[in-house]
Amino acid sequence: MSYNGSGTFNINSSGQPVVTGTVISSTAFNALTADLGTGLSTAITKDGQTVATQRIPFAAGIDSSLVTDSTNTTTGSIITAGGVGVAKALFVGTTANIAGTTTLAGVTTTSITDSGTLGVAGTSTMAAINASGAVAMAAAATVGTTLGVTGTTTAAAINASGTVAMAGAATVGTTLGVTGATTLGVTGANFPGSSSGTATLKAAASAGTPTLTLPTTTDTLVGKATTDTLTNKTLVAPALGTPVSGDLTNCTGFPGRNALINGGFTINQRAYVSGATLASTVYGHDRWKAGAGGGNYSFTQLNSDTTITIAAGKSLIQVVEDKNVQGTSYVLSWTGTAQARYAVNSATPAGAYAASPVLITGQTAGTTMSVEFDAGTLGKTQLEVGAVATAFEIRSVGAELALCQRYFEKSGQMYGTPATGAYFGYVTWSFNVAKRAAPTITYSATSNVTTGSIGISSVNAYRAAPTNPLIHTDSTASAEL
Repeated sequence: MSYNGSGTFNINSSGQPVVTGTVISSTAFNALTADLGTGLSTAITKDGQTVATQRIPFAAGIDSSLVTDSTNTTTGSIITAGGVGVAKALFVGTTANIAGTTTLAGVTTTSITDSGTLGVAGTSTMAAINASGAVAMAAAATVGTTLGVTGTTTAAAINASGTVAMAGAATVGTTLGVTGATTLGVTGANFPGSSSGTATLKAAASAGTPTLTLPTTTDTLVGKATTDTLTNKTLVAPALGTPVSGDLTNCTGFPGRNALINGGFTINQRAYVSGATLASTVYGHDRWKAGAGGGNYSFTQLNSDTTITIAAGKSLIQVVEDKNVQGTSYVLSWTGTAQARYAVNSATPAGAYAASPVLITGQTAGTTMSVEFDAGTLGKTQLEVGAVATAFEIRSVGAELALCQRYFEKSGQMYGTPATGAYFGYVTWSFNVAKRAAPTITYSATSNVTTGSIGISSVNAYRAAPTNPLIHTDSTASAEL
């Protein structure tokens, strides 16, 4: 009868038990010995004579006291010509040497040394992996200390708290997370694209230890050989080379970038008084004239940039001379609560007001443009080429005054040759700054003079009597837009 299929040996009970004084039946005895032979033949011999025909379950595991190595296929505690399947955890106390291809659904180990191919299909937790061949991981691999791979590495994810050293190529399908040092070989680390292609991260040969620090945000790296647009970047002590040829265009932050003149309200040649009535088109501070509804505003004049407050229902306009206008985009910025609107190719702003900054497009080169600010506080107005507002340009007061005097200039007392007899008295007023066009000359009420010739650089005037050499005082020359 032999074994019952559950490991229990059922001896043939025919003629059993034997009774003293009776004849032993040869049939019963032969059946018994046959059963014993069958049972013993089915058992596994300890000297290795028997080959198991089915998988053997070991409830308490297998213990071996052999002192052997595992460097080849003829020594070691367990030798198999086929595969080894482990349903649960596999613990290796010292070193697991695998010469062929190894595919693991999940590994928890202190060290793996693989000279062939190591394939991990599941999630793996390892203190160290050292592979001279290829390592393929379909799922995540968590490495506690060292991951050293001299061959090709393909992994869904690698998370290492220690050192990752890869002499060959590394292809990571999802995530490569390393909290310790990471060393990549000369072939680099390959990262597949979201749809196609592969990105290779490669460290150049270097005698030093360069560090690449990435920003703590989602961003895009700028390539040395690619065409990129930098946004809100500050160059600290840049070394800009001299172009071999061509022009420097679309640059911001350079002196002279502000197309508005007297943007900080520092020049007040007309001596406008804070809060005074300013009728439409009449100028207050230099280059700023009242809008259609008037332009009354209040201020406390400072030696530096001054903030003004435009009264309710009022506005201030500045027209930019056509010779200072480029055919490109501009950005208008300022400080304060006032809002602004603009006009391209026109001296009359229109449309809705908006807060700072305001992007202006559609401007034609060599054509007038203008800006207008409504009620509220206003300071540091700037109009510059580009799409990004930069810090307000600070100009010296002398440079600002000279820019203003291209459009308006005020004289002091003027003297000339006195009139004698039939001869007239003449005087020439040479302007401090050449005007944009021949200006309109306004004399004081007591000057009693006649204008001779007017140019952009000077004006000639005369009078016949009296003989006092004083010709006129407090005259103005205006070439405003």
